[in-house]
Amino acid sequence: MRKPQIVLLVIVIICFLSACEQSETNSDANFAVFQNESSKSQTIDYPETSQEKDYTTENSESTVTNQFTQKDESIQIDIPTQPSKPIDSNNSINDNNDNDKNFVEELVGINKLRVDYNLGTCRNLSGNVSVILFFMDDFESGWTADEITNFTNNEVTPGLAFLEKEAKSYGVELDLSIKQSYSSIFYDDEVILSIKETGLATIDVLSQAAHGLNYSSDEEMIADFKSQYGTEIVCFTIFNKNGTAYAINPTRGATMQIEEHCIIFAYDLNSNRNDPIGSQSSIIAHEMLHLFGAEDFYATTNRKNLAKKYYPADIMLGANYYIITNNIGNATAFYIGWTDEVPDVLYNENW
Repeated sequence: MRKPQIVLLVIVIICFLSACEQSETNSDANFAVFQNESSKSQTIDYPETSQEKDYTTENSESTVTNQFTQKDESIQIDIPTQPSKPIDSNNSINDNNDNDKNFVEELVGINKLRVDYNLGTCRNLSGNVSVILFFMDDFESGWTADEITNFTNNEVTPGLAFLEKEAKSYGVELDLSIKQSYSSIFYDDEVILSIKETGLATIDVLSQAAHGLNYSSDEEMIADFKSQYGTEIVCFTIFNKNGTAYAINPTRGATMQIEEHCIIFAYDLNSNRNDPIGSQSSIIAHEMLHLFGAEDFYATTNRKNLAKKYYPADIMLGANYYIITNNIGNATAFYIGWTDEVPDVLYNENW
């Protein structure tokens, strides 16, 4: 089939997660990837409060309904050559570095400290935000109706509720609603399960999902969703297999618009599939934050050490199995626009 044009200047962040933090990587890029440890086997207990939210999909091919109580408080296959693109020594897909630098230099004031903020498809993580789920089948895996329901209830909704709760702590009203949940959409190529191991990334999943729904492109599909709901649109493409999740979002200086989304796997790359219920919730929240400008706190050793001192529970440092042990610190809140107050640590030369 015809492949969509591959978007240049998408950056790859490779992050392998332990129970409390990820291993170090030299990438400062925007393909964010995550892997949980599979050794933690305790079941997550979400304490109930008086606030209850009904996450219900609307007008979907596979309707998923979940009552989630808000609480207090991420198989080896052959490497495909298309539609993936090789990653350079800096873990980036970027042919236009000079142009990228020029765009960064145009930023003024505090925005020079958050260069990935307010870019691409996803711009403002506040108010009403519509979530679209695509449960993808491929040559090796597929979804049953029960599996879709369970993954939505146990993994997606706790991640969304975490973000709503953290937004509220910054005085930001955020309402994340699952509007559509599509199933039986086939991805007809091999899926890259680990960017770090292959040096490649699968970047046309959302485009194929759009074609499966009879749109001419993912851009047309996103525009239609925005027209229907009048909100920001967040898309997740989810595979029922082991893999390392990542987010696809643009950088300044990119020559074309990219329709941002997260590629999520039901199980971590090396999981034995005995992970506790809810273990992917923090992965989902972490990757979604990347779409709105959040940065990884383990991209360099120096930043990781500072983050462990100032933001030990921040979800951009470590996406724990127990999502209620994570939070969003003021640096992440600044990066995603929840506050314009610049944390002192951002001025540290080692950050």
